[in-house]
Amino acid sequence: MVNRGDDLAPSTDVHRLLQGLLGYTPPGYDHHRLIRNTSGRRLAKRDQDMTIRALRENGYTPEEVVNMTGFEE
Repeated sequence: MVNRGDDLAPSTDVHRLLQGLLGYTPPGYDHHRLIRNTSGRRLAKRDQDMTIRALRENGYTPEEVVNMTGFEE
């Protein structure tokens, strides 16, 4: 299962096509709304935003992380 931001949804068909042409079984895809910081900027690994791992290492509980995203459990 691939879980990624909805900004990547338009490229999913191309990814599935390439995976099929290369002999791979395409995985399932789930796209979620973008997660943003308090300033409204989207969080991204390329911007070196805090990762789930870093949050865990800093003592945040799973419940606190879910609350940060605005998603329901």
